[in-house]
Amino acid sequence: MVKQPFRIKARTLVHLGAELITTDAIALNELIKNAFDAHSKEVRIDFDIPFDPQLGYRLAKDISKGEKTPQQAVEELQKNLADELEAVTAKSIKANLGKLPSDPKLFPAALEAFVNETCTIRVEDWGDGMSSKELLDVFLVIGTPVKQLQKKKGADTAILGDKGIGRLSMMRLGRFATVVSAKKETDKYHQIEFDWVGFDDPENYLDEINLEVMPAEPKNTLNESGTLIEITGLRSSWVEEDIKEFITYLRRLQDPFNTNHHRFPIKVYRNKQSQPIARMNRRLVESAQFEARFEVTPSYDRDSIMLSRQLRWKGQTTFEKRDWPVETLCNTLGVMPQDFISLGPLKVGCYWYNRRKLSHPTGEWDLRKIRDELNIWAGGFALYRDGFRIGLTGAEEGDWLRMSATALRGTGYRLNNIQTIGSIAISYAENPALIDTANREDLVDCPEYQLLAKLIKVVIVDDLRSTIHTYTDAESKNTLAEHASEESVKRAANDINSTLKQVNQLVQNVPKEIKPNVVSIRDNLKQHVDYIQTIQKSVELAQEKKIEILELAGIGMSVEIIAHELARVTIRTADLLGQLGEVSDEKELEKLIDSIESQLTSVNKRIKAIDPLSPSGRNRKEKFDLVAFIRSIFDGYAPRFKRHHVTASLTVDGEPPKHEIKVRLVRGFIAHIIENLLSNSMYWLVQAPQSPSSGRKIGIDMDRYGRFIELYDTGPGIDPSHIHDVFKPYFSYRKNGKGLGLYIARELAEYHGGKLYLSQDAQGDGRLRHFIIEFPKD
Repeated sequence: MVKQPFRIKARTLVHLGAELITTDAIALNELIKNAFDAHSKEVRIDFDIPFDPQLGYRLAKDISKGEKTPQQAVEELQKNLADELEAVTAKSIKANLGKLPSDPKLFPAALEAFVNETCTIRVEDWGDGMSSKELLDVFLVIGTPVKQLQKKKGADTAILGDKGIGRLSMMRLGRFATVVSAKKETDKYHQIEFDWVGFDDPENYLDEINLEVMPAEPKNTLNESGTLIEITGLRSSWVEEDIKEFITYLRRLQDPFNTNHHRFPIKVYRNKQSQPIARMNRRLVESAQFEARFEVTPSYDRDSIMLSRQLRWKGQTTFEKRDWPVETLCNTLGVMPQDFISLGPLKVGCYWYNRRKLSHPTGEWDLRKIRDELNIWAGGFALYRDGFRIGLTGAEEGDWLRMSATALRGTGYRLNNIQTIGSIAISYAENPALIDTANREDLVDCPEYQLLAKLIKVVIVDDLRSTIHTYTDAESKNTLAEHASEESVKRAANDINSTLKQVNQLVQNVPKEIKPNVVSIRDNLKQHVDYIQTIQKSVELAQEKKIEILELAGIGMSVEIIAHELARVTIRTADLLGQLGEVSDEKELEKLIDSIESQLTSVNKRIKAIDPLSPSGRNRKEKFDLVAFIRSIFDGYAPRFKRHHVTASLTVDGEPPKHEIKVRLVRGFIAHIIENLLSNSMYWLVQAPQSPSSGRKIGIDMDRYGRFIELYDTGPGIDPSHIHDVFKPYFSYRKNGKGLGLYIARELAEYHGGKLYLSQDAQGDGRLRHFIIEFPKD
């Protein structure tokens, strides 16, 4: 019987490296972590990239194929030298390119060798270093358990890696590598040279490739120690944009909530020029709508606090606090205190941004820079172990909590990846059960990992979402309560007062027969002035007494509508009054007086229907005839319908109303919504070109049992892709629209237990035109 152990093809190592080290940034980060694990206080990375190495390799192939001449290749490389090269360095490279053999057969190999020699990445640290024995027994052992054993023994500093696969990073970065290292007690450096090309040969077995540890140059002093890794034959271009992207990756390695502001221990140089690695800019911190910090302190005592939260909104100086006792938190998540003990203590931080509300900062930073900085840092909750980010967590490509998929929303606001900068700080000492996946991009799935994810999604995110909704909802509705802007009310009052002056003059001059009518008009207008003043005082009083915010929003919208209508009818009244002085015919005078009184009667009807101070406008249910009520709203619109040639129809189940429909509802709730929908319909019917076939039509159809109302028109309609967007605050098709009307209407509907939505039934052109108001079931 023949016994033989498994033999591994050398190319298996290549495939293993590709699976475990998925990006160049992660590859370099593995080498950085190795340096810190060796107790180095600093790591330096030098990118000596005078030109794009991939361009050099392509030119060598082009010459081999006869597609370019050596002279053309040299000229192209000389033109593509990096701008920041020192003049002496650029001159030297150009000279050395000129010395390459001109023979097309010899040039490609010479050019490849020149690229390998010139374009390099060097990673250097001043940590413990390795002896020749450690290079053989540790560095050349894939999957070495040395770091795991250090963790078990209780290392004095954080161990950032533990899988023994960091050296595969060199394979990803370049075809060749040289590792030079020494410990303090040795008198010289030792080195290993790697040629990864041989590992990709399908004929080679791993145990057939021998690597030699060789003596290198002597040390200057015995106290010297550290490791230098030089990588050549680069597999990526590492031009300016690539290095900028890597710098951004390094910036994101830093926990934005870490209050330790020591100098960042990674230095990067590109062609001898230092590349700054900035922390998250404080302007971005100042621009956050809120900052929240959570702390988990596991305990067996069910009455003690296991989760605490501090949250501060922008502009506030104090924190809102909330605590979750052990028993509450465990019951919410369906776990035992022991599960949290196993997870270990941790900290969570969150900056949340409403991108619509980013304001211009003071100082040198403009709004564009704030947005650019937010795009770098936003991405949800990132995992940080001992101050360093794990993989790409906290970015769209590392959405381990699936926050983008679930898109946790408030009404018009979101707590999702693009608006959240989050940090979950763990450590190898406090959270030993949380282990990196082999590819370094996430954590291994285990009970502790599942508890962590559940804690974030079910408790922390839900708490933040509720906080956002409550605060922004109140903020938005306070804005809506002021929707009746001072300008609108003042304008209406000024118009009325101006018209009153005109009426007072007419009272002295008009014939005795119509004088009582003119006096009646004057008294009516005076009532409107008093009414506006009453409305203003009522809104102020409502704000002072902090009445239900949705009712306050309704009052604000009503005042806006009333102010608009009073201003419109007053201007029309003034026009007609102006004609009175020019007309002598008694019949013509009567017609003008009738027209004026009709205008005032019309606006009075509208005001009565939506008056927020009357019983119908307040939060009181009453029994009334729905048909008559909606007809009264239609009557208020009759002049506008006539003026703009709009045909309005009121039906019950598609037929003209024949009977009353008794309902017990809040009149103001229906009036506000229908007013908004009618106002929108009128706007778009007038703005859009009139259809020769359908004309301008508005219809309201009621369910005979009083369960719902459907409002439709023949306007331009709404694209189905915006079926939900039209109800979001600040979304508007109008050029100067506020985008608040439908938002208020839906909020009011939901507040009263009903629903408002856009029907999905599209018309022949595929657009949506039917709004449905569902009444509360009770």
